[in-house]
Amino acid sequence: MDLGIVREPFRTEKYESALIKTESWTALLSREHPMAEQPGDTILLSDIAGSPLIIPSRPPLQEEIRGWFHRIEREHTILCTYNTLSCIVPLVERNVAVASLPEASGGILRIRQRLVCRRLTEPEHVSRLLLVRRRNQLMPAAAGCFWDFARDYCGS
Repeated sequence: MDLGIVREPFRTEKYESALIKTESWTALLSREHPMAEQPGDTILLSDIAGSPLIIPSRPPLQEEIRGWFHRIEREHTILCTYNTLSCIVPLVERNVAVASLPEASGGILRIRQRLVCRRLTEPEHVSRLLLVRRRNQLMPAAAGCFWDFARDYCGS
């Protein structure tokens, strides 16, 4: 593989990286969830602590999310993990749990009328999406051109 797209946390020692995007973490809720009625587009992290949670399956992301609740000294229950967003939609729509996911992912799912996406605040948590390539490795010309284009386009 010449290039990859990864979400932090990611061990980048062996890789050169270019920032693609920084985005907020969000809570995806059923319209039936009590917090979905709140005005605005944000929700306090402490407000979802009492709900069963669905979080990403990558261990570094699980550790990061557990750390959020530890820092605000709130208990939380992880119902399950996901690696494919389409798997969580039925559970969230039926108000079984609240899903934690990056903002762009929530935006994609927001088109479903039975879902509400709120940016997590107090504290706000952000996620960085990176384009990576192995350090000191020659790439095919097309991959090298794409790398240069992406770095220029994204401002890295």
